[in-house]
Amino acid sequence: MEGLLTHLRDLRADSFPKGTNLADFGLAKPAYRFTVQFGDKNTKESVEAAKSGDHVYARRATDPVPSELSKTALDEIEKSLGGL
Repeated sequence: MEGLLTHLRDLRADSFPKGTNLADFGLAKPAYRFTVQFGDKNTKESVEAAKSGDHVYARRATDPVPSELSKTALDEIEKSLGGL
């Protein structure tokens, strides 16, 4: 579980594509939704991610605009999920 959380924490945007239609980025029905609860106040943060063609996109569930991640951004996350 710790490896999965580390990989989620390390996700970084490579760019911010133009457009807000989530379907264009595979995020209308994202392949992944990760929700993490942390801190003294049990704050929750959700991130959605999806592959669309040769691209990987993600967004915080509260943000209308997605970001583009590296093409391999989800590889280690998928491996970690497979090991659970």
